[in-house]
Amino acid sequence: MADTGPGDGDEGADAGRTSPTRVDDDPAEEGDAESAPAVDTSRPGPHDRATVTAVDRATADRLAALEATDAVERYVPLVDYDALGLRTAVLRIDARHGNARSVADDLRDGPGVAVYRTSDRFDVTAVCRFPSVAALQRSVSRLASDPRVRTHRVALTRRAVAERGPLNAVADED
Repeated sequence: MADTGPGDGDEGADAGRTSPTRVDDDPAEEGDAESAPAVDTSRPGPHDRATVTAVDRATADRLAALEATDAVERYVPLVDYDALGLRTAVLRIDARHGNARSVADDLRDGPGVAVYRTSDRFDVTAVCRFPSVAALQRSVSRLASDPRVRTHRVALTRRAVAERGPLNAVADED
């Protein structure tokens, strides 16, 4: 028996295939002013990935390949807090005996705050964002008058040297 091509003698072989779509029809000829022409992704343009993400074509292609294999799950925005007018301050708080947890819990409830319980002289360290110096001063005044706080230090940041979003744990090299 001679080898025949795929689908010879099999009526259902082409069932999964689709016929090519005609691309020579001009929507403007039909009077449809609302229809936009299809975006040609084979050439650079104002809406292609490289232009939109402000990266070169090779990087855009690598990103597309990683997204297609689900190696990239999501994107995290990197916010320039200085551009938003937010000031960053590092608060180091020495709480009176037994009060570190409650002080940390109170600080944690504020917006734009990362709070850490630490093991040095200062029991609590907080990285806070403030919309103004006046807001920072109000928070520092509250700390100074809080009976649970023995002492505190405030360092106002000049600029972010490196700020990369959520931190991941350092891998154990053992």
